[in-house]
Formats: sequence, structure tokens, C-alpha cells
Amino acid sequence: MLSRNWTDFVQAFQLPHTSETALRFFSWLSTNLLDSTLLTYATTFLAMHPDLKSTETAMYVRAIKTAFGLRPSSSARPLTPEEVFRIMETLPPPVQLVFFIAWKTASRWGDAKALCPMDIIEISPYEAAVCFPITKATYMRPFRPDLLVHLVSSFPITGLLAQMSRLPPHKPITKTSTAQINKAMRAALRDPTVSSRGIKKGACDHLMKQVAQGRVQIDVVGRLLKHAKTPQIIGDTSVRYSTDKATMAVAMGSGQATSLL
Repeated sequence: MLSRNWTDFVQAFQLPHTSETALRFFSWLSTNLLDSTLLTYATTFLAMHPDLKSTETAMYVRAIKTAFGLRPSSSARPLTPEEVFRIMETLPPPVQLVFFIAWKTASRWGDAKALCPMDIIEISPYEAAVCFPITKATYMRPFRPDLLVHLVSSFPITGLLAQMSRLPPHKPITKTSTAQINKAMRAALRDPTVSSRGIKKGACDHLMKQVAQGRVQIDVVGRLLKHAKTPQIIGDTSVRYSTDKATMAVAMGSGQATSLL
């Protein structure tokens, strides 16, 4: 979208490809946009066109940040554990499995639905290793340690995992889009305000309560959330060299957190 609008803009006004034109482009884009959205557009555009970066564009981006560009424009309502169970009961088997994994691993819906059966390794009737192939925060670090998660359940999960035996091992478990899961969630709870973003937020809130009660360490929760700048306990190279991903997932301790979800 940015590329198309940029082309239309410079052609319509017959402007050169310079940093000054980029600033005019940002001003043109900014009509009726929230600061947070404009910040996303400006930083993405400059990443696409590094030759247009200048002292002036850097100052412009800094100004947007100062004007509340780093504050989210809206916040999804966190799901409660009770709501998670209510939603799961209404979902078809493959979608139910992905929803379960998203909640237990405090993951975004897009990251969970990208999982293939080969990415999930059964360890015991109550445990599995989930090897996330890629997430929003790890495009440039495919061997980040926190992509390996030890999922621990309070009830047997063999039935859920057995669903995968009928699916192609190298293809995503479900193609259910964000819009589709949002619709299913809202129907299950009869609440138009819920969305898939509430899965990760709800898991985070629940785990922070467990941290406050001394049931899990906060650094373990931080790694489970898989945010871009989370400190890791081992290096990416160690993950790359390991051939036993299930054992490594267990060894890194995320099961302490997933068992509480």
C-alpha cells in the first residue's frame, strides 16, 4: 500500500525521490491518521527506502514518537481462562487445537496458526514441545531460544494432538484467518468487543498474577511472551546446533509458565 501510494504521489505532483519529498508524502498521508498509525507508516516507508533517510526524516519520526506515536490507539480486552474454555468448546477440532496452543504458549493467533503438525512434538500424554517456525518478532532470528516452548497441560492432550495425524505434516494446521476466529470468539461469548488479540493479552495478565503470587519467575513469563527484545538464557547458535528440540524446550523452563495457563 505504501509503495503504491508513494508512486501515485510523486507522479501526481511530479516530485523527485528525495527526503524532502518523503516528508511531504508523510504530511499527505497524515490526514485523519492516529499518531501511532503514522509512526508505523513512516518507519516502514523509511525501511523500504533507506536512501531517503536524512536528519530531517529522523527528526520527523522522533516528533511523532513524542506526540504519543508509541502509545497504542486501542487495547484488546484480555480473555479470562474461563472465557478461553467457553470459546474452545465451540470450535471445530483443528481450530480448537490451534486456539489451545495460542493460549497455552501466550502467542498471537497469526503465530499459532502458522504451526504445522511437524512443529509439535508429543513428549507425554500431558506435555508437548512447540517449535515456532517464525513469529512477528523473530524474522531475522529464526533460532531464537524462546521459539521452543514446553507446553504442560493439567489434562491429557493426546486427543488434541491425535487430530494432527490426519493432517499433512508440512502444512499449517488451520487456515482460519484472524477475521474468522474473531467472529467465532464473539459468537461464543456473545460479546462484540473480543478479538484474537485478547488471547495473548489474557495469558499475559493471568501469568503476571501468578508471578505476583510467587508461583513462577517473571523472566520465564517474559520469554514465553516472545517479544523482540526479551533477554535469552542461551544463544541462538546453541539452538541451531541442537538436534533434540523437545529436550531443549523442556530444559529452558517455559513449562513452569504454560502449566499455569
